[in-house]
Amino acid sequence: MHPDVHVVGDLRRLERPLLIAAFDGQNGGTAVATVEYLEEHWGAVTVAEIEPDRHFDFTVQRPSVRREDGVRVIDWPEARFSVARPAGADRDVVLFVGEEPHLRWRSYMEAFAAVAEELGVERTIIVNAHPGGAAHTRPIPLHLVSADDLTIEEFGLSSRAPRYQGPGSFSMVIAAEERVRGRGGVSLSAVAPFYVAEEANPYTVRAFVQAIDRALGSHTDLEEVDGWVAESDIALIDTFAAQPELERVVRELERDYDGAIPLEMLEDEPVDPQAVVDDVEAFLRSLRPRDASDGPPSEAGDGRRA
Repeated sequence: MHPDVHVVGDLRRLERPLLIAAFDGQNGGTAVATVEYLEEHWGAVTVAEIEPDRHFDFTVQRPSVRREDGVRVIDWPEARFSVARPAGADRDVVLFVGEEPHLRWRSYMEAFAAVAEELGVERTIIVNAHPGGAAHTRPIPLHLVSADDLTIEEFGLSSRAPRYQGPGSFSMVIAAEERVRGRGGVSLSAVAPFYVAEEANPYTVRAFVQAIDRALGSHTDLEEVDGWVAESDIALIDTFAAQPELERVVRELERDYDGAIPLEMLEDEPVDPQAVVDDVEAFLRSLRPRDASDGPPSEAGDGRRA
């Protein structure tokens, strides 16, 4: 076993295990909340952890201090593997939650791969979410990146090849490495409504859980996340009352979504998230008053610099 792996449970080969992972880095709150929700509601048992000492700069990200029963407790960055057999599923599932490391990415990646291999993981799904032009009142746009035919069939979602080029996140590195190692390395991505002011977006968490349930045939209790969504609905009513221009943006997003596909297909066919983002950005530009310093409008007449 890799020297950075700390075994805390029964680390044995499982039955056709699928690994679902989330990394708490940029925009990672929603993905981590999703996997933690599955851990709790599937009764997952922790089996291994990746030691943080060699992978984090604690002058950049200091450990958290809290009091528990009158005693001071230190919370170090976590990277834990847990296993579960969700109700209704015909296979085991490995769940991973970890923070994006600062240092020695290759070593961290090797530790991750060592546990996946020990457990006999067949495929790895990396959960990702980013804020964008999606309406909370409509199905959250989901898609797969670099999915194989079997994964596309199981999730019932569209798939595309990776298009991004530039500085990569650790979840991108893991996904690429897992593909090389023959374990899929598929990304399950979502567009989270950008105006929901919560680190973990409840609408997107619910969409992720529902998509994973469909793929596995599992049955996850949604009562808690539904209550979270209801609370967010109420908070947004107050937000829109204070910011009517924001409500106008959301109504525009709804019209864009409804006009993109037939109403009877809304539950099955997500919109192209980039198209929605482009539309909402254009709409926001149209709302922004043009200052004289902006110069003359472009030939497109959208108020941008010529």
